[in-house]
Amino acid sequence: MPGLEKLYQKVKDQNVEVLSLNVYDDKDSFDEWIAANRGTKYHFTFAFDPAEKGSAESVAGQKYNVPGLPTLYLIDREGKVAAAFVGAQEAKLIEALAKVGVEVKEDE
Repeated sequence: MPGLEKLYQKVKDQNVEVLSLNVYDDKDSFDEWIAANRGTKYHFTFAFDPAEKGSAESVAGQKYNVPGLPTLYLIDREGKVAAAFVGAQEAKLIEALAKVGVEVKEDE
């Protein structure tokens, strides 16, 4: 997630949102992690899948066929999936963002 935070900081002023959906931890562990990290280490949005860890009821699994963790989806301004990646794929995500008109600022 540090790479995703760095990328988010470069694009957040271009009407880009990042949503991290936790499907692995139990709710208490998630809440504890959020209290320690949101707004200090990470600044994008976090959500918790209400299904039990590993449950077939997982929203991510049922609705979006998430094959592994992490899975990244780029959803364009029309609400369509423009790209999908399994694993930390920041370079590919940058390429996909450019295709939908989002400029990733270079490090200074």
